[in-house]
Amino acid sequence: MKYPMVVAGPIALSLVLFLSLMVLSWTTVSAEMLSTEQALTGLSADSAQDRLASLLQREDVQEQFVAWGVSPGEAQSRVAGLSGAEVRQLNASMESMPAGQLDVVTVAVIVAAVLFVTDLMHLTDVYSFVN
Repeated sequence: MKYPMVVAGPIALSLVLFLSLMVLSWTTVSAEMLSTEQALTGLSADSAQDRLASLLQREDVQEQFVAWGVSPGEAQSRVAGLSGAEVRQLNASMESMPAGQLDVVTVAVIVAAVLFVTDLMHLTDVYSFVN
């Protein structure tokens, strides 16, 4: 059975168009196994950030920052700007301390050290003695 050119032309054209769109929109998908540690790293970054933020909300920590000449708002914005790896490292150093040894001064020293390092990298200007 022969189709007249009036019917076969549009069918062939739409078939060519459909196949070319399928070929052009083909994407490659790759997948690999994820370890439990890698999967939990992303989740723990948010909880670690929340833990640091809650520590900075404490009144005694804020008083220590004021005593050092750093506004609590500035310290909170600095902690909010830390990368996930830096937050995890900071929390790991706090968790490695013996129980009962994590006091206000220790937290304030750790945050002050982070502020000092960011001043050395010229990302902020909190301490006037750092050029």
